[in-house]
Amino acid sequence: MEKETRLTSIITLLPNNRMRLELSGNNVECPDDADRAFINSFFRRNDSSVLFPIRGKFDVTERAIKRVQRLGKDITRCGYGYAAALEAEIAHIVNDF
Repeated sequence: MEKETRLTSIITLLPNNRMRLELSGNNVECPDDADRAFINSFFRRNDSSVLFPIRGKFDVTERAIKRVQRLGKDITRCGYGYAAALEAEIAHIVNDF
């Protein structure tokens, strides 16, 4: 029996143009326009789903990052929009498999 992929994330907008990213019990506050490299790094460092790849084939976070970057919509360029798009794509991948 395969282990279940667990990834819980919460993105919260804060006053003074800040946001809080929470992932698997870890959190960080950053500007709400943080760049993609910072957000990707946080998700990669704190994502425990790498321990439980989907059907033993791939890491959810890496696949989500690649998909969101490939879509390249203006809203996903950086900051809150990018973090929300990444969070939604991770949920989409997990729920589809």
